[in-house]
Amino acid sequence: MNDDTGSRRHPRFEINQPGKVVADGETLDATVVNVSAGGAAVTGTPMISNDMFIELHMEGFQKMEGRVVRQVGSGFALAFEDKYDGNKEARAAREDFVKSLRGRETC
Repeated sequence: MNDDTGSRRHPRFEINQPGKVVADGETLDATVVNVSAGGAAVTGTPMISNDMFIELHMEGFQKMEGRVVRQVGSGFALAFEDKYDGNKEARAAREDFVKSLRGRETC
């Protein structure tokens, strides 16, 4: 468990689940290491630039969209944002997905 877990805005859950990243029209295989209502850590992709807008796809869930906020090891941290302000359905679906992870180990 990370020492800064208590300072996070949203609990983050380890999932280590295969996914796909769509960046600049290219689809790349990736692993979603962890996820929260506010973002995710993704590995296994070639260098993706900070501030790049991407789509993240995971089995059993619709796409999640966001911006790369920093590089982390062999991947990046993604802050979710909805392409269109006020997209309450996308935000609610993402929060429901994260709620379904309750009981998994937090990081």
